[in-house]
Amino acid sequence: MAVLVGVMVSGCAAVNAGGPARPAPVTPAVYASQLTATGYTLQSAFEGISSAPPLAPLAGQVDSATSAVRDARRRLATITPPPQYAADSLQLVSALDQLAGQLSELAADVRSQELCTAPSVMATLSTLPGADALRRAATAFGPAGASLIAGIPAPRQLPDRHDANGTVLRSASSGNGTATVENGTDHDAVVTLSQEGRAVTSLYVTRSGTAQMSNIPDGAYDVFFTSGTDWDGGQFTRSCAFQRFEATATFTTTTTMSEVEYTTYQMTLQPSPSGNARVVTVSPDSFPK
Repeated sequence: MAVLVGVMVSGCAAVNAGGPARPAPVTPAVYASQLTATGYTLQSAFEGISSAPPLAPLAGQVDSATSAVRDARRRLATITPPPQYAADSLQLVSALDQLAGQLSELAADVRSQELCTAPSVMATLSTLPGADALRRAATAFGPAGASLIAGIPAPRQLPDRHDANGTVLRSASSGNGTATVENGTDHDAVVTLSQEGRAVTSLYVTRSGTAQMSNIPDGAYDVFFTSGTDWDGGQFTRSCAFQRFEATATFTTTTTMSEVEYTTYQMTLQPSPSGNARVVTVSPDSFPK
């Protein structure tokens, strides 16, 4: 009698658990051209920051630079570098990732008006740990690596400039009115009297300082003031604020046979429970020039 025995045989097919195979390494020349092209893109993005107007446009340019750095990181991460650059390329991708995150924080600082002008942003960018990491990583790639950091300024400190207390930035033509300004805030300030959106007279008052405006012509004035850190001669570059007294200040002159009577004002730039003038925050664009 014959016996037929069936045997079940199970087999295993090789499975690539690591996902799709990584592309073959590119040549050194191709990799250098990719780095150079990426460098041109980054340089353009950083130049956009350095030439941007303050605040909202500036924040938008920092956002654009953040996106450019992130795109560069993704693009370079998909390229298999030549074997001799394998370790260095990992450092490069890591540095770009770090820089992108810190640029995003810079954009938030601009929106909160902690950083207000392009020079203050570029000076801060120059000392970011991500910028320093990118400088170190780029040295491994020679001229192609140099293009990656061409748009990043050399490290520099943030300036802290001031005008002297009582500096008249814009003088009134003639008049009898005076205004004494006491700055009780933690920042220097510029007080401006304006009519119909045009600055008539402006005065620089240092923090904890007191100064006087004089020669103010008769009339009703809107009273604006801006405060902050590092006065560049036209604006504060950091911690900037823009405010206006809700009430107008009216100056009059009365002449009699024996005397001339004129208005004097006392202005205090400090929240005070006993104060009689409300202050409102205004758009930087509405600040009189």
